[in-house]
Amino acid sequence: MTTEWRSKANCLGTDPELFFPTDSRAENRLEVADICGNCTVSAECRGFADQSQPTRAHGIWGGLSVEERKRLRETKGTA
Repeated sequence: MTTEWRSKANCLGTDPELFFPTDSRAENRLEVADICGNCTVSAECRGFADQSQPTRAHGIWGGLSVEERKRLRETKGTA
């Protein structure tokens, strides 16, 4: 699994704690949405998290939470 996409990610250099919140504060989600919303590699990021289960099951990847990624996989029939 290649990770070359990481060098193009908008979050490069961002504090990882932002993507692994210990609470559900709305301001964290808004900041992540700003970072991930225009990222050109968000699909690769989500795919990396999904392919790396269970080690990457936690946190926000590609702008989506664990629950959001699960719903997306279910709608695509890949759960």
